Amino acid sequence: MRLHRDIVKLPVVMFVLCSTLSLFTRAQEKKPDQQPSASQTDSRPPTVSVRESKEHLITRVDASYPPIAAAAHVSGVAVFGAEIDAAGNVTTVVALSGPEMLRAAAAEAVKHYKYRPFLVNGVPTIVRTAVQVKFVLGRPKSVE
Repeated sequence: MRLHRDIVKLPVVMFVLCSTLSLFTRAQEKKPDQQPSASQTDSRPPTVSVRESKEHLITRVDASYPPIAAAAHVSGVAVFGAEIDAAGNVTTVVALSGPEMLRAAAAEAVKHYKYRPFLVNGVPTIVRTAVQVKFVLGRPKSVE
């Protein structure tokens, strides 16, 4: 399984990141019967790359491996869309993919991440990004 994961890792990561940002955007939009105004569509926070968000990360909280997931030998990567406020706090976490048994623990950890503020034209700004939390069997907590 490790060999297979290593072979397809880069294309899978790229696919997940592209899908992640698209799904996160759709999850935050209004229902189809409610038309957003021009000011609402123009005011969406900018999206930053996973790499840039990792560079801004100050505090990463490890997720505890859910005992039921460990007993069931479930491992993998949980991917979330996250909105980060101007102060660097995670305000919204939306699960996008990953094993269902791992999502709640990972989401709870991501809610406690802390980032250096993201600046747009020198002004701290709300941004969106994707966050990945990896769980490996045999380790009591998530890994980076």
